[in-house]
Amino acid sequence: MNNKIEITREGYNEIKSEIKRRKLIERTRIANDIERARQQGDLSENASYKGAMEEKEYNENEIVNLEKVLNDSKIVISNTEGYSKVNLGATVTIRDLKTKEIRIYRIVGENESNIFENKLSLNSPIARAMINKKINDVIEYKTNTSLISFEILKIK
Repeated sequence: MNNKIEITREGYNEIKSEIKRRKLIERTRIANDIERARQQGDLSENASYKGAMEEKEYNENEIVNLEKVLNDSKIVISNTEGYSKVNLGATVTIRDLKTKEIRIYRIVGENESNIFENKLSLNSPIARAMINKKINDVIEYKTNTSLISFEILKIK
């Protein structure tokens, strides 16, 4: 694949850890569940066996998908001395100019985003609006219903 997906070192390591967990822990647990279900007798009407086999298939598909993400990714090295502009890996503090609410986001690769952890995908509208902007820059971006304006307070 020519167009690699950018990912932070942290995101890459999290995916590697998840693959390892699925291969070492989940595979063993599922194999034990399958063996217990086999001991129950007739497999054709054994719901435990069917459930364990479905879980095995799901786990294996997840491993394949996660390995594909790693293969299709390019690690972008974060700047450990800080950032003068917003870029992948940066942690950005912003203030909504209307509500005065302050938020802190980390700009991450597409497959790392998690709004509950304040990790914004590099491809999200708000992150795209911030890319290459500096401290004190005022950014505007449109949502479906409004125009949102915010100021960049800190980049690290």
